[in-house]
Amino acid sequence: MNRILRNAFCVVLLVAVFVHPTVARANDVPVSTTEVSLSGWVSDVIPTTSTSAVLDGMTTDCKTYVDRLGRHFWLTTMHMPNGDDVYFARYESKSVTRDDPTIHITVTGNYTGSFAVSNPKKHNIAPQMSIKSPTVVDHAGSSLYLRPTERYRTMGHTMLDWDPSGNIPVSIAYASGISTYTIDMKASTGTFASAWFVISRTQKLIDLNDAVQERSSQLFSLDSYQRLFPDGCYERSAATYLPFAAYGYWRNPASIPGNWIVSTQRGLQTSCRLGVDIVYVIASGLMSTQNKDGSWRTGPTSTWLRREYGISFDYFDDRRATDGALFLARFAVLFQQQKVLEAVSRYDAWLTAYAKSYGLQLNNGGILLPDYSSCDENTVFYTHTALNHQLANINYCLETGSAPAVLSKLDLGRRLLLALDATANLWVLPDHNLVYALTRQLTHSPYADYLSLTLDDLNQTQNLCTSLSIKTPSIAGLITQKNAWIETSYLPH
Repeated sequence: MNRILRNAFCVVLLVAVFVHPTVARANDVPVSTTEVSLSGWVSDVIPTTSTSAVLDGMTTDCKTYVDRLGRHFWLTTMHMPNGDDVYFARYESKSVTRDDPTIHITVTGNYTGSFAVSNPKKHNIAPQMSIKSPTVVDHAGSSLYLRPTERYRTMGHTMLDWDPSGNIPVSIAYASGISTYTIDMKASTGTFASAWFVISRTQKLIDLNDAVQERSSQLFSLDSYQRLFPDGCYERSAATYLPFAAYGYWRNPASIPGNWIVSTQRGLQTSCRLGVDIVYVIASGLMSTQNKDGSWRTGPTSTWLRREYGISFDYFDDRRATDGALFLARFAVLFQQQKVLEAVSRYDAWLTAYAKSYGLQLNNGGILLPDYSSCDENTVFYTHTALNHQLANINYCLETGSAPAVLSKLDLGRRLLLALDATANLWVLPDHNLVYALTRQLTHSPYADYLSLTLDDLNQTQNLCTSLSIKTPSIAGLITQKNAWIETSYLPH
């Protein structure tokens, strides 16, 4: 049977319950149907299926397709508590072949408009013929988040090398109220093809009539500095990172987009559906990659870490891991996730033990946390303490440690604050700028401090201390010094 006929009669694969004949409710868009099907060699293969439930109210189905040529295709479907579905597809082939997998999304319901999430004010009334960047497409009955297929090469230690010339746009066909979106999964030799998309069958993924949702929509691009995969957030690598990748992305436990998006959801009467879907994926990834000891590790190393401390791959970074735990703590409270709170508690136990085993104990009871550790008893090393790292851990302990069950975490935050009180004068340079880090001998690190990151952390620390009635004179002083440096040495005169 030729390719055209084969595609025409491809079996609709019920990866989830793709057709939802729901009853319209207030604020819902009109009812329609949305189907997801596959064509190509995968339509002749019976997949193996696994199901997991990492988060309360969310289930994940993973279908694995393997053929006699050694080709592998994975389709992961995350069923969200709000009824949305998030799909991740990955295709690997040992050589260039024909009949590659193709995903078809068929929507019965009139097209009503689309917009690139990076520019929601430019609303496309006329149907588009292809999608080359992250885009929301609305129909009279469903809302889709679509993005082009991308190609990556696996480098090891969570590092992926993106092929910027390998993106494949989503193609679109319209006929008699039926829209078909086609996602081609073509992988070149040595790479894998990756695609993900979101379907909402009841409400718009981003409501442009809501000013907060419109302003925050750019957070959902995940197209430049960040990428999203089923195992979490990936971040653009620096040229000094190892393994080296020209267009590298690596899994960062800090999950920075998660904290950004959660901050836009907190306190809102109604949350942006796409934002909720994405943070559930990020939280699921963090839960799945947490180590048995409660920590998260950083896979790639860098040339300067290797040079200064002999740090190899898969080490502990106390800021990245703590930022990830902070996201989970906020997520758990916002969405009432008991399993996530338990994961946060495991990290808290790890962080407390880390402070006891690796922290520099000062005479006033304060503790300076080293930024990095091998977490290997056979290769113990002690690194410097960066001010922004110390502050991030203080802020985490103060923000999440006020509940009666975790007062020990609040106590750790106080001891980290005491360390800044004891070393306050050591952090200030003659030009009023702040020192990036102190060594274990309490001498200055040669590296320059960030322009605004540390100041933002200091301001947050001061706000938290005020809310908890904690007196710490060192914080206000450091803020004054940093502002003085910015005014006299950075701002134009």
